[in-house]
Amino acid sequence: MESQRKSILITAVVLGVLIIGAGVLYWWYYMRPPAPAPVVEPPKVQEPSPPPPPAEPKPAEEKEPAPEPAVTLPAIDQSDDFVKQTIKGLSPHGKIADWMKIKNLIRVITAAVDNIARGESPRAHLGFLFYGQVFSVGEKGGKLYLHPKSYGRYDLLADAFVSLNTGRTVQAYQKLKPLFQEAYRELGYPEKDFHATLIQAI
Repeated sequence: MESQRKSILITAVVLGVLIIGAGVLYWWYYMRPPAPAPVVEPPKVQEPSPPPPPAEPKPAEEKEPAPEPAVTLPAIDQSDDFVKQTIKGLSPHGKIADWMKIKNLIRVITAAVDNIARGESPRAHLGFLFYGQVFSVGEKGGKLYLHPKSYGRYDLLADAFVSLNTGRTVQAYQKLKPLFQEAYRELGYPEKDFHATLIQAI
């Protein structure tokens, strides 16, 4: 089912690119206005050059703004409060603040990203996202099926994700990036880049 969904998405993207490309080519060959005929200008009579204008006084040099002070990051073992303060205001969604109450946030998120990038389930690290929600199945005709209520568990995640302010979220990630890299080294990747693994996971 998942492979079929991906195949449909890829096909839609390819079709979209082909349609746009065909439209551009059609406009280029058939719809663009013809090039104007070259205009022959009569020879110009050279006039004496005017005297050079007086030199203007040099404007006062503007002082460059002082660079912003570098952010001093806490040790990773004491980073939870710093992380919560950094991500504060990224979203009006109240549930995000509840999710951020767990300990060792940087390490938990880093481990989950590593799992996803390696094709493994991050469930062991992200169980707090579904805390208090019941995973239920139904039975029909002797066969088990996923109860519709179980799908609703992901609606909350989707709503929270959509509510994030993209610009502020990127800024927060850039600020916390060294902590993620440190946690990634702790997992046994001293030479690998966490950001590359994050892109792979996405």
